[in-house]
Amino acid sequence: MGAATTARPPPSSTLALPLTAELSPSSQERIRKLADVVLANLAKLGPTNGMPASHSRNSIEERLSKLFPTFQTPNHPTYALMIRRAIQELNEEGGSSEESISKFIKAEYQDLPWGHASLLSHHLMKLSECGEIISAPGIEVSSKL
Repeated sequence: MGAATTARPPPSSTLALPLTAELSPSSQERIRKLADVVLANLAKLGPTNGMPASHSRNSIEERLSKLFPTFQTPNHPTYALMIRRAIQELNEEGGSSEESISKFIKAEYQDLPWGHASLLSHHLMKLSECGEIISAPGIEVSSKL
């Protein structure tokens, strides 16, 4: 009977990672900046066990380009404008709730970020703090517009 072996992942050089050269110039620049941050943090951890810095940078840039294949600029207006539009168009008596504003924004705008709910809460709070919208008792948000 043969010896048992464990499956090993292929070396990183054989993984199908997109090359940084396939990215747009602006995405390449963002990848380089992210790689700089990663390398700076790794340098704080100590020696690199003899791995050449250029290999580390290339490896990091390839992995970052895999994680972030595009850096897309949102095609929607700012959250403040989306919130104002939602409140105006919903025109709910007594004001609009955060939930109804979120539903409106999701229905009207594509390409919202993964953290939409958190961003919406943050911007609602900021708009309330600066007096552009007010929180009404029982209703989370209403507009002074």
